[in-house]
Amino acid sequence: MSPTRRDFLKLTTIGGAAAAVFGFDLKPAFAQLRTLKIARASETRSTCPYCAVGCGTIIYTIGDRAKNVTAQVVHVEGDPDHRPTAARSARRVPRCSRRS
Repeated sequence: MSPTRRDFLKLTTIGGAAAAVFGFDLKPAFAQLRTLKIARASETRSTCPYCAVGCGTIIYTIGDRAKNVTAQVVHVEGDPDHRPTAARSARRVPRCSRRS
């Protein structure tokens, strides 16, 4: 008997439910992904220009800083050392990297 598409869907559903019940946690995997993502990036501190709040941001870019080369933004997050906002940033901060 060859497995069918329906059997595959049943098994994946049962496996997903079992993983959720027995506590399969993805937080360590996401933390590792973040460190790999910004391992070779340059860190720049700035303020978000999209609203009047003035949230502090940390912008991670990849680029060799050569003349006529534009650095690529790979990650934007709130700055924990920025006194007025204390790492809390407006909703627009995650969108900053998409506009650059």
